[in-house]
Amino acid sequence: MEQQRCIGLKWQSSWPVPLSPAATIIYYKYSVSFPETGFNPPSITLIATGFTRSLSMSIDQVLRTRYASKLYDETKTLTAEQEQQLFDLLRYSPSSVNSQPWHFFALVSDEAKEKILPAVTEANHNKIKKSAMVVVFTTHTEITEAHLKNLLAQEKQDGRFASEEQEQNQDKGRRYFVNRNSNTPEQQRDWMARQAYISLGFLLLGAASMGLDATPIEGFFADKLDSALGLEEKQLTSVVLAAVGYHDGNDFNAKLPKSRLPQEQVITRL
Repeated sequence: MEQQRCIGLKWQSSWPVPLSPAATIIYYKYSVSFPETGFNPPSITLIATGFTRSLSMSIDQVLRTRYASKLYDETKTLTAEQEQQLFDLLRYSPSSVNSQPWHFFALVSDEAKEKILPAVTEANHNKIKKSAMVVVFTTHTEITEAHLKNLLAQEKQDGRFASEEQEQNQDKGRRYFVNRNSNTPEQQRDWMARQAYISLGFLLLGAASMGLDATPIEGFFADKLDSALGLEEKQLTSVVLAAVGYHDGNDFNAKLPKSRLPQEQVITRL
């Protein structure tokens, strides 16, 4: 099983996701195991301070246990491998007609985080300062001819076209959908922002599958953030933020059960 860092242990019989009887909770070099004895332990929530968790979670478990952390443990950082996995989650996110109209800024240094603090609402300052990484999701201010050509050249380099006709059809189809969403500059920017939110969703779920916590953040002033990162001269604009790291043992949200509307209120199967 993959070993993932966590921050503590709390028994809570009402939590919907049970640990496997074979799961092992490791506290540094000491461990407590639940071997295959037929004993089914009560469900648990992993929360608090200094533990390591060793379990392999299904997608259902990830969905039911991930949450938006309200307080991060500033003593815990990401490994180079974890950083690269997060970068891959962002880069490989899907987008309409593979438009990839984005650029991501990964803020890991204290200096970089301090730089954007004046652009963030005060309620989110601690998340920015104490998380291991802050991702700033930006999009281009417009989809240019150069960007469209760059996309096509990359797709060709990656071997996506068996013929020149396929390459031309891809270019034509993408331009059609871009133009369809570009009746005004505002409409195009809104369309690009929707692509950025797809990548945000990828990051949130992917981080949880890695045993990390992540928090989407919309409490910021876009004009101030754009200025702080010099986005205007890069022809970029900020869309949303996300903090990633390990939650602190005092994070109240870690102790609360997940709350969602019933399936019949939000899903219609036809």
